[in-house]
Amino acid sequence: MTSARAPEESAASRRDFPVPPELAKRGIALRLQSPDDEQMQRDLFVQSRWAEFAQLPWDDVAKYRFLAHQSGLQQQHYTTHYKGAEFYTVLDGQEPIGRLYVDRVAPAEIRLVDIIFVEHRRGQGIGTAFILMLQDLARATGKFIGLHVEENNPARRLYTRLGFRDVEPRPPYIYMIWDPADQEKVAL
Repeated sequence: MTSARAPEESAASRRDFPVPPELAKRGIALRLQSPDDEQMQRDLFVQSRWAEFAQLPWDDVAKYRFLAHQSGLQQQHYTTHYKGAEFYTVLDGQEPIGRLYVDRVAPAEIRLVDIIFVEHRRGQGIGTAFILMLQDLARATGKFIGLHVEENNPARRLYTRLGFRDVEPRPPYIYMIWDPADQEKVAL
């Protein structure tokens, strides 16, 4: 979905994505990504996909090179197709621990482009807190949240638990949405 974007809606002018208070108390922060984050983002992608390639008869160097190349293609896709998105590095103090990519410029949708954390920081409620904050923003703006998730990604269970519903299979992905209007129907 494309939309006309007013200059004041650009990601560069909107550095106000809120860190949930419970995360801020734990020292979690966001910063807009810079070229200095490139290696960390590549390693994060490689780490997140490594298990999928464990059974291949490639040596570790070949696996790393392939996944690093895939990381670059993914980043190119995101920057090409989500020109108004905000690309954040998630920090614990000064340590980068993940990324959060959000596109809030479409008239009706907030797109959760990507959210991922280093392995040892998964399952600690950080992603959940950011998604709940996105849901608060969606309620406040009258928008819905859309995302694509791979069919076998364990995060799909989290999204379902948080009220997202499958809308359209786009193999190997599923497009899911969370709509405040759906939540109001459930509450009635």
